[in-house]
Amino acid sequence: MFMPGVINRRPGHGEINIKTKLTLTDLIIVIFILSLISIIFAKTLIGNKNEKELVIENGHDTFIYPLDIDRTISIDGLAGKTIIRIRDNKFSFISSPCHNKHCIAMGESRNSIACLPNNVVAYVREKKKKGMEFIIDEVTE
Repeated sequence: MFMPGVINRRPGHGEINIKTKLTLTDLIIVIFILSLISIIFAKTLIGNKNEKELVIENGHDTFIYPLDIDRTISIDGLAGKTIIRIRDNKFSFISSPCHNKHCIAMGESRNSIACLPNNVVAYVREKKKKGMEFIIDEVTE
């Protein structure tokens, strides 16, 4: 005789047959877990969008700017002013007092650019969270 949730052994065959009945509670738990996984996955995909910041260092100070706001920045270096432009989630050095102008020749970047003669370095990193908000336009020493 078969009873739900009980292991049945068929005599002489050695096979185990487990049959259970799905209850409403089981269905609710499965739906809840699938919903939770979907929410976490969606938050991960959406949450990583535009959460980067540009960090500029000149040997004395560190300047932090959101990468998703277009602007032009002037930074004092050892040899003079370096001008950096943020546009379309990328940045570029557009002017620098160095002789070789390798930093300007690098073009737009989403990684890092350095002007060694002027001691100005710029690189992109994930935004740091402070509580529930992001740090925006922070200057540190």
